Amino acid sequence: MGDSSTVNISGAPGPSQSSQGSDGSGRGAAKGTRMQHSPTAFVPYAELEAPPVASSSNARTDSVVRRASKQLLATYRQCEQAACRQGRRAKRRALTEPPDGIKNDGHDNENSDLVLREGDVFESSGGQRYIVCDVLGQGTFGQVVKCWSEAGREYVAVKVIKNQSAYYHQARMEIGVLQLLNRRFDPCDERHIVRLLDFFVHCRHLCLVFELLSVNLYELVKHNHFQGLSMNLLKVLMTQILEALVLLRDAQIIHCDLKPENVLLKGLDSGEIKVIDFGSACFESRTIYSYIQSRFYRSPEVLLGHPYTVAIDMWSFGCVAAELFLGLPLFPGASEYDLLARIIEMLGMPPESLLARARRTGVYFRAVHSSDAVRYELLSPAEVELRKAARPPGEEVLQAHDPRGDHRGIPYAARDVAGGAASRAAAEGGLPGPPPRGPQPRPREEVDPPAGAAAPVLHRGAPQRALPAEAGPPP
Repeated sequence: MGDSSTVNISGAPGPSQSSQGSDGSGRGAAKGTRMQHSPTAFVPYAELEAPPVASSSNARTDSVVRRASKQLLATYRQCEQAACRQGRRAKRRALTEPPDGIKNDGHDNENSDLVLREGDVFESSGGQRYIVCDVLGQGTFGQVVKCWSEAGREYVAVKVIKNQSAYYHQARMEIGVLQLLNRRFDPCDERHIVRLLDFFVHCRHLCLVFELLSVNLYELVKHNHFQGLSMNLLKVLMTQILEALVLLRDAQIIHCDLKPENVLLKGLDSGEIKVIDFGSACFESRTIYSYIQSRFYRSPEVLLGHPYTVAIDMWSFGCVAAELFLGLPLFPGASEYDLLARIIEMLGMPPESLLARARRTGVYFRAVHSSDAVRYELLSPAEVELRKAARPPGEEVLQAHDPRGDHRGIPYAARDVAGGAASRAAAEGGLPGPPPRGPQPRPREEVDPPAGAAAPVLHRGAPQRALPAEAGPPP
């Protein structure tokens, strides 16, 4: 091996070189040799020769590893960005109480309410985005927040239902009822029913998007220092509520929760109202619930467990009309028993036909049998007298408000509402002229929101009525 000899480092022995070095160890060339770099020098072995064929088990392992590590850096980057967003979100103002997320992967608080913060974004299945601005109210159903609709360029009210199955199914019923009323019975938005604009599911919470309205009638009375509203304003408001009740009767729908808090003004400079909150509504043919209506506005039929119809909304209407006139509830019962005692005190005993058929008559009355009839007496008269002594009688409330006894400004309240359910059902009796009627639904018609569909914006810009100057809402 002379000076011109070379060492082949490609992995194969050269013509003048054995497979080992001069020392037999295979660690290199003999002393004094010169290295000749070839294009294949220091190239990884795997690229010089074809890799060995892997077994089927090794191939499966390699495939799993590749899938598990695919876009690993992108995943880490997304997690880091999500953590940054979560940190920034925690600094924004919390709108939900309590604000701690402990359920539903941290989205819900202990009450199953979605924890919302100012600036959160809802996105519907149709791509509509709603930016959360403020909270409007909370209730047993969930919460209502004020949002900015990017597509509509307007503020809306979003009702976020609790993450519980009972409230979810109740909200689905509300969607179906409002779609029927908005699309079929009131497509031109003339009958004072709130408009459902959209609905979607966000973080397992059903969300309903409504037009944004103003103060409710309770807040209006409160602003007037509970002195009651003027007769002119009362007529304007009650006429519109009657028009809504006529529409519900034509659709064979019972609202089941008519009260001042569920009647809202469209605006502070408007006398036009909308009836809201159809979460308890049902069809006359499917009255499956017995615990309905807020207590102050609960009808005798519901109190006593009698079959009920749209007439129970007329009872609530009479109580609302009296409250707007008086400034105070007509029957502020502390319990169902107290409420029934107040009703009997002012209006007399319920009709015997109602007591004979009601399921809960025995809870409050005793039947006194005679030779030719059955007479009913309210139980525990001493308790009734004790409660009566602690408050002014209902008739005294009316006389204190109007010593002249002129109660003509309370349509269907007190005396007019005292009639049976059949006489109360004629809501159009308080309206001038024949009522407009809508198409009749098929018997036992099922109403359910179509999958993935959203209720369209049906009508905007309805003419508004100005409030009388003497009893306008707060500026």
